[in-house]
Amino acid sequence: MKLRLVSLSVAGLLLTACANTQATKVTTADVVNKQWQLVSVDNQAVTPMGNKLPKIHIDSTLKATGVAGCNNFFGQAQWQDGQLRIEKMGMTMMMCPPPLDEIEQGITATLSDWSAVTLDKNTLILQGAEHTLVYQQAE
Repeated sequence: MKLRLVSLSVAGLLLTACANTQATKVTTADVVNKQWQLVSVDNQAVTPMGNKLPKIHIDSTLKATGVAGCNNFFGQAQWQDGQLRIEKMGMTMMMCPPPLDEIEQGITATLSDWSAVTLDKNTLILQGAEHTLVYQQAE
């Protein structure tokens, strides 16, 4: 019985150690001064319509700019405990055709509220309360 308990304890410690070494904390330095192009919203691929591609750029002062679908946006990004939001987001007000209108609503809702930030190589994932945005680093 003691051997079984020791084995389970060791296995638990090993699994915890492996999980902790794989998880890396994303910092603002990992995200800023890079162009990020949206590739999916809620696991649905985003296909560009026209010459405006949904994208985001955050500079070293955390000023955020980009395209939410067909409208440009701007605001001051905030970073806290691995989460990101754009405070007081402003944007142009053109009418977006479907499906860009729904994509844009998901993007603005996610960026305006706190979203958990994950970075996997050149893929930036913003997990909001209602939507998940996946961006690829543009060249």
